[in-house]
Amino acid sequence: MKDSLIATVKASIEKMPPLSPVIHKVVQVANDVTSSAQHLTEVIQMDPVLTAKVIKMVNSAYFGFSQEIKSLKQAVVILGINTIKNVALSSVVVGNVNVKANTVLDGEEFWKHSFGVAAASKVIAGLIGIDAKLREEYFVAGLIHDIGKVLINNVFQDEMRKILEVASDEKYPITIIEKKILGLTHEEIGIAIGKNWKFENNLLYAVGKHHAPVTQGKSAVYSMVVSLANYSINKLEICRMVHGLIEPIPEEIWTMLNLEENTLFESLGSIKDEIMKARKFLQ
Repeated sequence: MKDSLIATVKASIEKMPPLSPVIHKVVQVANDVTSSAQHLTEVIQMDPVLTAKVIKMVNSAYFGFSQEIKSLKQAVVILGINTIKNVALSSVVVGNVNVKANTVLDGEEFWKHSFGVAAASKVIAGLIGIDAKLREEYFVAGLIHDIGKVLINNVFQDEMRKILEVASDEKYPITIIEKKILGLTHEEIGIAIGKNWKFENNLLYAVGKHHAPVTQGKSAVYSMVVSLANYSINKLEICRMVHGLIEPIPEEIWTMLNLEENTLFESLGSIKDEIMKARKFLQ
């Protein structure tokens, strides 16, 4: 059964639209400290659709510029290489992740939750002192954290229905329910998707370790931040997503990030406005 399940998951992932070769080049160039704004601009311009999306996104209310940014080069210079990388990556991933219509997972609520976790991850990154230039990376990490749920919904619809039925009682964590009914969790499937799309380790940690955050390793902070963001958005009941038992965040995580729960929730007071901006940003 397990071998058959893994084979089905693998085949389903291989059928998913691949990420554009240009986006892989964008990430590569952005991560090279010797790269210039001109170099990144030239790479993105290899994909006219992506170029148009990036310019549209940087002119959204999310960034709030008073004057229109008319060129890609201007956007890269003003926002910086790392931010533009994450804008482009967000655009491509959201375009590739589609919740199948007329299934048990509500696509509207799924994206509301995902944007909520994205916005909260960026806020938390600021609270723990992450450089402003790097906070968009946490936004992306939060945005994609549940991509494994989409594959479960689209491919294993009967199992997804059972998972959500059990989860609605809120007696068990969603990952425990998934493991029992399906044999794999959305985190495990998410990691497989992320590896197929050649995600960086930071994003893989967010996708694969947001229910049981790790505290050791270079990318552990992404796991901890997205875990906190996911916990917060579920607690605030931002959407009607069925999420099972909300697992408490271990005290060690609060201590390591030097945060208190009350402080965090106060900082997320205007999160609904941020979610609206983020959704318009990626429409």
